[in-house]
Amino acid sequence: ELSPSSAHTTFVKPSLVFGGGVTNSSYKFSVRSIKGHRSYMEDEFVVSPGGHFAAVFDGHGGASVSKYLRQNLYANLQAALPSVREFENSTVDAAEALRSD
Repeated sequence: ELSPSSAHTTFVKPSLVFGGGVTNSSYKFSVRSIKGHRSYMEDEFVVSPGGHFAAVFDGHGGASVSKYLRQNLYANLQAALPSVREFENSTVDAAEALRSD
C-alpha cells in the first residue's frame, strides 16, 4: 500500500492536513491539502516509491472511494502495464479491475 508518507508532513495551519515535497533526480513536486468545513478529510493522494507515479483523488461525496483508489490504483496499473506500448489498453484494464472489486 502506498501512503502519504512519501511526502513530508507539516502542520502549518489548523486546516492544513498534510503538505510537503518530494524530490527525485529530475523533478520536484509538493502536495498540500486543506480540509474544508467538514471535521474530516475526504481527499487522498499517492506518490509511488521513486516518485514516478503521482495521483490526487478528490473525495467529493465521501472518503471511501478516494481511499480505495489511493490503496489500489497504482498496484492495478502496475499489474496491467506489461509494456509502455500497451499503456492505453492497460489503463482500461486497470479501471475495469477496480470496478469489479
